[in-house]
Amino acid sequence: MTQFMCQALDFSGTTWCGRCRLNWSTGVSSAPACKPKADPPIGMTEMYGTLTGEAKRVTDSQDVCIKAKFRTEPDGGEMRKAAVIMAAAQLIERVYRDERIMALLKDKPA
Repeated sequence: MTQFMCQALDFSGTTWCGRCRLNWSTGVSSAPACKPKADPPIGMTEMYGTLTGEAKRVTDSQDVCIKAKFRTEPDGGEMRKAAVIMAAAQLIERVYRDERIMALLKDKPA
């Protein structure tokens, strides 16, 4: 994996980046350079909250489908996706609670 991956996407002729919070007309040669860090920085607590929220959104959508009688049981693929997202959230939590790993991530050896 790389340290940085551009996250800008084209939305009907305008390219937007949720990481840098920049936007520009798609296809122009004068597109701004990616910022080395997200603006504002993305921290571990935001990552954890986003992941757990997304897992809940996925499982809640399955509940809605069942209550609306669109489905009789949750979609296995979606439930697996929620489990994977929660596993990533748990990994973030474990990393965040480990001072040694956090020091390494901040380039400050413990």
